[in-house]
Amino acid sequence: MGKGAQLVDRSAPAPSRRAGTAKHSDQAGRGILAEAQPAVGTEWSQLDPDSYPFTRSIATRLHEHDDRADFAGGIDLILDGIAARQAGGA
Repeated sequence: MGKGAQLVDRSAPAPSRRAGTAKHSDQAGRGILAEAQPAVGTEWSQLDPDSYPFTRSIATRLHEHDDRADFAGGIDLILDGIAARQAGGA
């Protein structure tokens, strides 16, 4: 588990972590968003492709998207940058 994922796990409210873990350990804390994403993806895939080409192109990816993983990855990037800067003496 990366530093970002650890930070996300520690910053999520304890009851949501427990509820999410009890339901699906791989989706702890995703709750309402995890339930809404497939419906939104389906809705986006039905939009007019000429009027909404980008939205249609990402609609299928929305089913697999994990905001927590992206957020944790971003935090890892920031923490790695801070560590690299400190190691360089800047």
